[in-house]
Amino acid sequence: MSTHRALAERFAQILTDHDLDAFAELLDDQYVNHNRYAAPGKDGSVAMFADFIAAFEDFRAEVKRHHRR
Repeated sequence: MSTHRALAERFAQILTDHDLDAFAELLDDQYVNHNRYAAPGKDGSVAMFADFIAAFEDFRAEVKRHHRR
């Protein structure tokens, strides 16, 4: 498994688990979120994700296999 795929799968599992602490650990302290609805910085991104999972309690993420030709 590639490092990129492993990271994508970890990210998807964290989103599916609604694990805010693990989500925060993925973000660097200098992370810049360009979403205009997120407050600046890492804390703003975590807060936006918290609002998202509160609104969509059944949210799940999955990584689909990409087949190369």
